[in-house]
Amino acid sequence: MSEKAGDPILQMYIEESKTLLEELEDIILSSEKDGNLKGRIDEIFRIMHTIKGNSAMMKFDNIAFVAHKMEDMFDLLRKNSSLNIDFSEITDLSLASMDFIRGEVEKVENGEETLTEGRDLISKIEELIKSLSSRDKQSDIKEIKYEAVVRFEKDCLMENIRAFTLLRNMEPFIKDTEYCPKDIAENDLSSEEIQKNGFKLIFTTDKKQEEILDIIEKTSFIESVDIKEYKEDIDVKKEVKTDKPGEKSKPSGKSGLNVNTENVDKLMDLVGELVIAESMVTKNPAIANIKSENFDKSARLLKKIINDIQDVVMTMRLVPISPVFKKMNRIVRDMSKNLKKDAELTLIGEDTEIDKNLIDPLSDALMHLTRNSMDHGIEENKDRIDKGKSEKGHLKLEAKSEGGDVYLVLTDDGGGLNKEKIYNKAIKQGLTQKSIDELTDKDVYSFILKPGFSTNEKVTEYSGRGVGMDVVAKNIEAMRGQVYIDSKKDQGTKITIKVPLTLAIIDGLLIKIGTSVYAIPVKSVAMSFKPDKKDIIRDLEGNLMVMSKGQCYKIIKLYELFENETSTVDINDGIIIMINYEGNKICLFADSIIGQQQIVMKPLPKYFKKLKGISGCTLLGDGNISLIIDAAGLI
Repeated sequence: MSEKAGDPILQMYIEESKTLLEELEDIILSSEKDGNLKGRIDEIFRIMHTIKGNSAMMKFDNIAFVAHKMEDMFDLLRKNSSLNIDFSEITDLSLASMDFIRGEVEKVENGEETLTEGRDLISKIEELIKSLSSRDKQSDIKEIKYEAVVRFEKDCLMENIRAFTLLRNMEPFIKDTEYCPKDIAENDLSSEEIQKNGFKLIFTTDKKQEEILDIIEKTSFIESVDIKEYKEDIDVKKEVKTDKPGEKSKPSGKSGLNVNTENVDKLMDLVGELVIAESMVTKNPAIANIKSENFDKSARLLKKIINDIQDVVMTMRLVPISPVFKKMNRIVRDMSKNLKKDAELTLIGEDTEIDKNLIDPLSDALMHLTRNSMDHGIEENKDRIDKGKSEKGHLKLEAKSEGGDVYLVLTDDGGGLNKEKIYNKAIKQGLTQKSIDELTDKDVYSFILKPGFSTNEKVTEYSGRGVGMDVVAKNIEAMRGQVYIDSKKDQGTKITIKVPLTLAIIDGLLIKIGTSVYAIPVKSVAMSFKPDKKDIIRDLEGNLMVMSKGQCYKIIKLYELFENETSTVDINDGIIIMINYEGNKICLFADSIIGQQQIVMKPLPKYFKKLKGISGCTLLGDGNISLIIDAAGLI
């Protein structure tokens, strides 16, 4: 079916479908993890119903038909929650259906024909529905709706917390729960109402009344329980809360607005141009020598407004990393089944925000690294037991912001990297001539980021072709980021990705070399100073060094590195700028420091080959081009 690419209704359908599928996958995977798929069937049914309706409206009948069959299955489960079911089959089929729908939506997005019927998938769903229906007929378990009033012992204190604990204890055995007071998790004053009127509940369960009573009485400080079949509304009706215990209500008063991402990008580009234009005005040589208090005041106000606009636009570009992180749950889950390895993934810092333009490349990198951890890192269950480890492997994916950077850290407790094996492969490929004792662990592990490097003896579905890690490193470097690897044999591997929060506008320190101006990202600058003659030395290899605070640092003469003509060649006549990268420091020698200003990062033109020590360029206020120094590359 062909549609116009710019059709706003079609775009809305695509975006909503993607969002619903992400939400659905998260629900199913988290439910499988905590064993509570039964408790979230209503949510799943609602999402499938929405996808079916939207797809039918857009005439994507194949998507609508699969969603309709899944809706039928979950409707059956919803109406017959007492069925004794192995939910692993339900989960597998649900994920397969989601993959089908996602693939068809991608075809829609790319303007391709959506003709796949998914006949095999539909047959499996129909077979499962038939099986569930037959089990339903055999089941004679009856659900009953109860109302209960629970009172706690006098002076037990914190009645609201005890009521919250009671709900947690009952949650696996009840559904359609309503309770009063409704704000027990957020409001300590609700304890007074519980003291006065008791804690009131209405719920449905397939358990007998005696069984429910036993569950309730396991909570501490219960004084009395009045429980009976639900016949009429009690006061809880006025203050019904159907959220799960601990679940916060969505904040009200704020409204969202869908914005075309291309417009946000254009707005960011315009802000960049505004920053450059402001610099061109305030740094204009024609007014540089004019002393005007009014002009200076107006210029400061203009700069403040531009900075505020930039902050707002930057915030608009930032999105949570959580959708990317949640994709890794699916990878770990599927590979655990395929490789017969029991493993689980823990996610930390999912709310960490990052520039939306970094999301896709980071997603690709993390997917590859997660597959590597499962394939190479996590051992077979038997091997783990032999090593004295838990049978289940553990992976942890963490995100955190520090300054202007975001760190993504993937850790596994697998077998770790084999340093000797990696070194031998590196020698074979001519990547080093040094002995293994001359190299640090970090040096050796960095070889796996080289093109074509793989120590896998056989090619599998997931690895062994010698491609992947080098692509990961290349893509991360393209985002001005870095990859670090640390590992210990039989203890696991830790891979850290560091990327800037945004790629757009940064604070730069402008330095002069001859007639050329270069910029250094301020976050890379440790300090600047004029050296004393006595502090300038040479090492045994003849390299120029400078002593600072008891430490010795190498000096790079930028005019030699970049082949600039300058009269400032004596170290004592210029300025030293110390730059820092991951705790490693070197010193750069330049003519002078011009000052600090915001710079708009631009990539080098494609006809330039990669320049050593240069990460990009920017336009200065006088209209000239300034190259941006790559601190990490130099170090």
